[in-house]
Amino acid sequence: LYDTVAAKYSEFDALRSNRFTNSSMAQNGGLTFRRGTKDNAYALGVNYQHTVLNSTQTFPRPFTIDQSFNNVLPNAWLRYKLSPRSNVRLVYRASVELPSITQLSEVQGIPNHPFLRIGNSALQPQYNHVLSSRYTYTNTATGMLFMANVFAQKANNYIGDDTFVADSFTVVRYGQKVGRGEELTRPVNLDGFASLRSFVTLAMPINVIKTNLNLNGGASFFRSPGLLNDTLYESRSKVYSLGTVLSSNISEYVDFTVSYSANYNLVKNSVDRRRNDNYFRHVTRAQLNLLSKNGWLFQNDLNNQWFKGISDSFNESYWLLNVGVGKKFGKDQKGELRLNVFDLLNQNQDIERTISDVYIEDSRSEVLQRFFMLTFTYNLRNFGKGTEPDEKGKNRKWRKTVR
Repeated sequence: LYDTVAAKYSEFDALRSNRFTNSSMAQNGGLTFRRGTKDNAYALGVNYQHTVLNSTQTFPRPFTIDQSFNNVLPNAWLRYKLSPRSNVRLVYRASVELPSITQLSEVQGIPNHPFLRIGNSALQPQYNHVLSSRYTYTNTATGMLFMANVFAQKANNYIGDDTFVADSFTVVRYGQKVGRGEELTRPVNLDGFASLRSFVTLAMPINVIKTNLNLNGGASFFRSPGLLNDTLYESRSKVYSLGTVLSSNISEYVDFTVSYSANYNLVKNSVDRRRNDNYFRHVTRAQLNLLSKNGWLFQNDLNNQWFKGISDSFNESYWLLNVGVGKKFGKDQKGELRLNVFDLLNQNQDIERTISDVYIEDSRSEVLQRFFMLTFTYNLRNFGKGTEPDEKGKNRKWRKTVR
């Protein structure tokens, strides 16, 4: 517990303390059959994995978990060349995900009223099936690149949440007291988790202004099972993203980047509509770096973040501006003196939204706002000089010069 007099955590809280050790050992072996050429190939394989999980708690009540798991993990991949400029790749893999020490420990963690959480020592490993695909098209003559990715996942024994809400009076649930309006959550194994994620990107040069243009977008869908007061539910979420980047490296003296990204999130709960949500966030950013031939440099980094639909107090927009000016000097301009101003507009914030299967949490954290930094840098370089033929045609040894 926090001691307000000593201004530190010094009082022992036996109700929320434990002594717990956890170890796991996995042995894996398998066979893979592979066939193909440089352009087209495929492989099929299967692994056998034996996993031993040992967990021991000595406080507040002693108990031991000694479990072993045997899993067959198939895998496969395919690489196929569609044309001289395009190809496709498919990869399937099965894997096992063990529960963490926090998920196994049955002692209540640090309370965050009204949200309480304990572990579950009876958890089984989560068995994952993951299928990924990628299509790539490149045109070296024009410098264009197009890439599309799709990832699909399905999980058996998914480690989800079992949440109990005490609506009227204090009850005891899994050995814990739950007061009116409080929520007690513990992890459980459930079937039904699935996800589908996609991402595409298109990159091409714009030679007129000596820049590179990158366009990207994607969509993700998640279905997560859970229990709410012993009723099985599904939480379905969708995430749509869109972005673009315009970057240039005109010369060693001029460099700029302009980018934009947006995300739209939707969450629906099949049991409790109060847990439905949707919100939008975007980030706009512009960077400019200038360097003169006599060593003067200027750096500018401006970005705007805008949140919409989070809550009345979180529909906000703020600007973050970082500026730097400096001078390179000395032989080969190895010395540099620079003054940076971070958050010149004094608007920096840390806003975050957390969406779980059973609740939505908005948080704002204290962050460091406007400050100045003066730095001096001097580069020490090591150069090596290559071999040179002498008058007899033999190579001289390397000669190393330190500056």
